Amino acid sequence: MDCYENSSLIDNAIVAKVQQLLEEKTDLPEEPEEVIPYVETSLPPLQSIEPAVVHAAVDNKVRPYVACKLPKVSGSSSEQLYEFQNRNKIKEQIRAIIESEAPISKNLLFKKLLQAWNTSRAGAKLDMHLQEILQEMNLLQTQHQQLFHWHNNIELDYYRSNDIEKRNIEDIPPEEILVALEEAVRHNLSIEEGELLRYLARVFCFAKVGRQIKNVLSAVIALAKYKQIIKRENGRIKLFNT
Repeated sequence: MDCYENSSLIDNAIVAKVQQLLEEKTDLPEEPEEVIPYVETSLPPLQSIEPAVVHAAVDNKVRPYVACKLPKVSGSSSEQLYEFQNRNKIKEQIRAIIESEAPISKNLLFKKLLQAWNTSRAGAKLDMHLQEILQEMNLLQTQHQQLFHWHNNIELDYYRSNDIEKRNIEDIPPEEILVALEEAVRHNLSIEEGELLRYLARVFCFAKVGRQIKNVLSAVIALAKYKQIIKRENGRIKLFNT
């Protein structure tokens, strides 16, 4: 009985002590919250990054034809072309034409040269005289249906448009037509020969495939086969390595 009464007294003492501690806690001054001062920073603005633009390469080997415009020789005639004092001038004119228009056929080269001398065409005698001058110049040349004269080398990786400077089919170098032919076959994967002939004629601005055009283009197709650029398979023309 004494133990029970003593336990009650102990409990009351504990409760009283806890109450006292709580009252003391509330009497304590509140500690101020730690305030982190705001520091204004001056960071550089973000720069916008422009997306990179990648231009797709266009596989088109055509270029404009750059014609040479020789000034007219004042008071000139075909007879003056034979005069020795004009020989160097003729060579300078030939170089100017070739630098601009090579590869160029002999016929077209002579035609442009004679226009500057107020002469419409070269007879056999004048043709031989001009050929002698060409031989003295030691120019690069290739022989096909006629001579073609070159500037620095005899390799081409382009062909020239025929829409402004209208060249006859025989005045277009086979090496130039060959580039257009390879481009056409590559784009079409395979193509019938008749369709290829019509396509090449249109590329060089010929409305129809006449006999002369067909002969020249067919010779270029044969040249492409010989060089193993193209092959015939199941009646169609394809690139040799496909």
